[in-house]
Amino acid sequence: MDQEQAMNDVRNAVRRRKTAQRRLDEAHEHLRETLRAARDAGVRQVELVEETGYTREHVRRLLLPTGDD
Repeated sequence: MDQEQAMNDVRNAVRRRKTAQRRLDEAHEHLRETLRAARDAGVRQVELVEETGYTREHVRRLLLPTGDD
């Protein structure tokens, strides 16, 4: 592999990682919104913990207003 090909591979890897991070961030925000909607609908935190498999503390942080986790 020559240097030009190696740099193209690096650029592609960086692009893929940025795309994956953006999708992960979007999924995280969707999860937060969904958990908040469930809470607002009357679902108890203990039920959210059981359903997600997350710790009580993690669910609590996800339910906080954006920017507080």
